[in-house]
Amino acid sequence: MDHIIHLLFKANQSEITWWAMLFRGIVIYFLAIFMIRLGGKRILSRFGTFDVVISIIIGAILAKSIVGSAKFIPTIITSSILVTIHYFLSKMTLYYHSLGHQVKGNPHLLYENGNFIDATLKKNNISQDDILEAIRLQTHSESLKNIEKIYLERNGQISFVFYP
Repeated sequence: MDHIIHLLFKANQSEITWWAMLFRGIVIYFLAIFMIRLGGKRILSRFGTFDVVISIIIGAILAKSIVGSAKFIPTIITSSILVTIHYFLSKMTLYYHSLGHQVKGNPHLLYENGNFIDATLKKNNISQDDILEAIRLQTHSESLKNIEKIYLERNGQISFVFYP
């Protein structure tokens, strides 16, 4: 059995065979699905930096294990620990709002009652043209007259609050 595992994973070689890479890829594929399910749907959704960072890191770590540039078992353990930390940190932000603000950030008011807030626009590197583009894409309008407030949300999206 050890010989078969060694053949499939090529654990002690710096260059792995094509079938070992294929087998590693298949194992990582199913492991990644399991980890994403464990981590919750947040990882796949369009949230913010908090969720994007874990996706990038897990992808990079798992890719190294497929091509053999990192040891297989330690990369699986590391990925599992990171997904678990992400899961518990996201749970903690539900109960500790100040932690949520630290980890996920805060929304920024960009426009209110007919006036752009230039300092906030500059701080977030957003132009008035960016706002107008978002209005056209999301509301299918070119007018600001029905919009009371515009926010840059924690996930990087621009949202609109309309007058009642």
